[in-house]
Amino acid sequence: MEFLKQLLMREAALHMQFDLQLGGLGAYPNSRKPRVLWIGVHAPADLAILQKNLETGITRLGYEQADQPFSPHLTIGRVRQNINPLDLPKIRAAMDNIQLGNIGIARIDSIHLIKSDLQPSGSIYTRLFSAPLSKSRG
Repeated sequence: MEFLKQLLMREAALHMQFDLQLGGLGAYPNSRKPRVLWIGVHAPADLAILQKNLETGITRLGYEQADQPFSPHLTIGRVRQNINPLDLPKIRAAMDNIQLGNIGIARIDSIHLIKSDLQPSGSIYTRLFSAPLSKSRG
C-alpha cells in the first residue's frame, strides 16, 4: 500500500488541477440492457494522460490492468440483476427519453484511492488516501 501511495503522490505532483464538464445520460453496457446508469464526463486530455500513467504504475506494482478501456463517467445508479422484468422497459424508456445537456463543471484538485466493498444492500466506498494535484506547472 505504501508504494501505491507514493505512486499517487508522484503522479499528482506532475499534473495540474483541471475542470470536468458534466452532461449527458447513458447506461452501460447500453440502454437495452442497463446495468450502470451514468452522467457523462467531458475532460481535457490531461485526464487520459493521468489515467494512463497511473495504470502503467499500478501494473508495475503487480496490480491487474483494467479489462475495459478507460471511460470517464459519474455513476448515478445501478440496475439489479434480479429486477422485475416489467420494470426494465420503464428504465429503458426513461433513458431514451431524457435529454440531459450540460449540467455543470467540477474542479478536480486531487486523486483519491477508494476501497469498494460490494454488499447486497449496495456498495460501500471508503477513502483510503488522497493526493493533491499541482496548482501550477513545474
